[in-house]
Amino acid sequence: MVQLQMNHKTPYRPLRPLPPRTQKAAHSLAQAFLELCDDHEPTAFWLYTSFLTRFQVFHPESTQLLDTTATALTSLLNSHQKPLADHLAKLNVDLAVVCQSWFQTLFAGVLPPDCLTGIYDVLIGGAPAILAYTGLSLLLACRRKLESTRSAKEVQDVLDKISNYVDVDAVARTAIDMWERPILEGMPKETRKMLGYNF
Repeated sequence: MVQLQMNHKTPYRPLRPLPPRTQKAAHSLAQAFLELCDDHEPTAFWLYTSFLTRFQVFHPESTQLLDTTATALTSLLNSHQKPLADHLAKLNVDLAVVCQSWFQTLFAGVLPPDCLTGIYDVLIGGAPAILAYTGLSLLLACRRKLESTRSAKEVQDVLDKISNYVDVDAVARTAIDMWERPILEGMPKETRKMLGYNF
């Protein structure tokens, strides 16, 4: 099903297998939607199709979302945790490369489906910046582990197994909190109080 959907979205290409990494990413995303929809296949299929159409994360010609998110993640890391950003830069780590699988799968396979619900709600609502904040939240959650690395390969190894090192529920909550904080700070204090925020 995933292969047919991918080929349907790019009819100008001959029918051929997806590269293994892309195939794994597509299956992770499809599985996440199936779990989010309580195994109701038609709903999961249409949500999956909608995400493929809207975000086009698996098409090499459509790298805008991936590039924008990687650039935003680098900027956010520099502003929130400069020492970690400097350490990664010293090791010649390119976040666009090492975090590509996160953005390509929209964090399916990295975070469990129940944690993705809130993130996908924000994403569907028209705020793809949540992806960069989710990446930032993951990096901050395993900051000490990353700071102890001595090579780009070690960094990649940590990021490949990141869900073993972090509290995934806290990562999802923190990502949403960091994303919405600037929005809430732009509101009048009375409006924030009506929404239940006390800052």
